Amino acid sequence: RILKRNKFTNKKEGKVNMETIKPEIASKRINYIDVAKGIGILMVLLGHLIPDDNNPLKSVIYSFHMPLFFIVSGMTLRVSKFSLLLKKRFYSILLPYLLWAMIFSAFSFKNCAYIMYASNESLQRAGSNAMLWFLASMFFGVVISGIIIKAAMGKKKIIAASAAIMLLFAYAANQFHDMIAVNGSKLGLPWAMDVTFLATSFILAGNLIAAVRIENIKTHRKFIYGCILLFVSLLGIVEGKNSDIGYPQMATFSIGNTFLYGIVGIVVSIGIILLSSAISDILEDRLIYKALVILGQHSMIMFIMHRTLVYQFKSFISMHSNPVVLIIFWAVLTIYSVGMAYIIGKICPVLAGKGLAKSTN
Repeated sequence: RILKRNKFTNKKEGKVNMETIKPEIASKRINYIDVAKGIGILMVLLGHLIPDDNNPLKSVIYSFHMPLFFIVSGMTLRVSKFSLLLKKRFYSILLPYLLWAMIFSAFSFKNCAYIMYASNESLQRAGSNAMLWFLASMFFGVVISGIIIKAAMGKKKIIAASAAIMLLFAYAANQFHDMIAVNGSKLGLPWAMDVTFLATSFILAGNLIAAVRIENIKTHRKFIYGCILLFVSLLGIVEGKNSDIGYPQMATFSIGNTFLYGIVGIVVSIGIILLSSAISDILEDRLIYKALVILGQHSMIMFIMHRTLVYQFKSFISMHSNPVVLIIFWAVLTIYSVGMAYIIGKICPVLAGKGLAKSTN
């Protein structure tokens, strides 16, 4: 506090030094978002390891794990200069997408074309890591959201309306999802535009959620509200389980009812974010809190690298229908993925979306 004497009362009055407090608030806010991302990546790994497509737990996990990442991205999205946003996201998201897609694929001009097409299906055709669809949709979703937020000039009603419109665009675009094919193999839409519109809706929702300032809500209320939202969402997950593949999959827009999936994804994500903030309040400096923060900070590369082992583990788990085996392999896959993410971040930060991004700020 800065003490200043009032010239009328001759008393010293306290004035808060905002320059020293803002970094503390920002740090705490980023930490609970990292906790949410840490929970999210754990759910991604677990969902990918469950071999039974009709497993209720898999359906629950797939109903929110990808929307959660788009929503927390929207919570941290700030648009001061659009050109700066575009440059930063190019180095932190799009460049890693292109590099990783090339690394996982055998080089050919045809494969390069499939990679530039940037859908889950086209990445499979390129023989690359199909999970990279997430980075492509994140980049285009952030760019579209940035344009909308900049144009809205901070007006929340316009952003909310835009989020709803993006959901409608996603539904409309998906009607053309199966129309484009090469040699009988469906490619989806270029840049996975139906999925990208859906991602944009989640990013804009996250931008609105950030305005609530969840960190200022009392801890016990965050815990109660979070549990209530998760419980209520279970009904929507059960009702919305009508995907063609047995569980909702955002990557290929196999999500059943588009609007129910969007609502459930947002509600569950808010519940997890509230609980993550409560965890940050209660377990700060505890090992589990620090572990979740680390997982959240490395979630992008974990998402990419776990693919190198997940299918082998999943095959073994399917032959041994035992929950203990699933938990053990889940732990091993988590340790492997975060270890690889740490090594890659140190050896080649460009692949982690870091090195060049920092130098352009």
